[in-house]
Amino acid sequence: MLKIKSYKYDSMNKNCERCKKEFTCNTNDIKNCDCTKIVLKDETKKFLSNTFYNCLCNDCLNQLNDFSSLA
Repeated sequence: MLKIKSYKYDSMNKNCERCKKEFTCNTNDIKNCDCTKIVLKDETKKFLSNTFYNCLCNDCLNQLNDFSSLA
């Protein structure tokens, strides 16, 4: 029988790729990660889809949401 390895990702400290601030990323429990508390506007999602950002802190996500309303 073929066994497939499963990888569990733990929460980890990361640096925001935009502002470099340290924050905790909960990839093992994404539904309880802080970033899921931010409701991104469609314009922000579109902007982010055109970037190479991986993980951003909530401060930056909120700032980007604010900037999208200025456009």
